[in-house]
Amino acid sequence: MNIEYRLANQGDIDSLVNLRLKLNEYICKRDGIVIQDDNMLKQNTKKVLQMELNKSMYFYLALDKEQDKVVAGGGLILHTMLPGIHFTNGIKGYITSVYTYEDYRKLGLQKQIIKLLLDLSRKKECQRIELDAMNPHAIELYQSFGFQRVSNKYRIDIKSEP
Repeated sequence: MNIEYRLANQGDIDSLVNLRLKLNEYICKRDGIVIQDDNMLKQNTKKVLQMELNKSMYFYLALDKEQDKVVAGGGLILHTMLPGIHFTNGIKGYITSVYTYEDYRKLGLQKQIIKLLLDLSRKKECQRIELDAMNPHAIELYQSFGFQRVSNKYRIDIKSEP
């Protein structure tokens, strides 16, 4: 198998949207959730990627060169925030949309993608990275890079008025 890794560009947006939708399907199946408007989710994902790809959002892709297709990916979103004691320059990252198509799992693709994302975060002077994970295999991978579980977050979902 001939796998190539590279930073995504505007020409990869449809592949990134497809990866994100597959990840959403996986999460919905796992959590027993139904996507209310699949088409709107797809359109909004594409819109955000068109605006932010390689500006505040960076994605690495794994491509099967023999099949000429994207088989895995993962992203880094950079936020500029008020500096804090743990990120004194105000640059904080979030790893997102880490997904591998089923036929390509357990080949080490995500390990390489996470390594590339961490290297990129250093180049962008990001001092802290967070992520969300529930999959035991993913948690093991992240911990192998030094990620530690921290559970002091709170969240609220804001719903727009009808």
